[in-house]
Amino acid sequence: MTAGGSEVAALAKIVSSAWVEFAQTGKPAAEGLPEWPVFSKDGSESMHIDTISHVDPYMDPAMVELFHNKLWKAAGLD
Repeated sequence: MTAGGSEVAALAKIVSSAWVEFAQTGKPAAEGLPEWPVFSKDGSESMHIDTISHVDPYMDPAMVELFHNKLWKAAGLD
């Protein structure tokens, strides 16, 4: 799926390190990752893990609108 390569290997190391840190301390962190936001049911920030990771809203606001205003209504979930 990723086609391998050095970027994928580096990303795998970062993700593994974050899991180990989370298991040891309860807080995921790794060199190469920004500060991981604390989960909040009211918050929308999430870690987006990639070759250059970043913290942004879980979903693009336009996608949230699509889900809430169109798909959920169509499914009778609003």
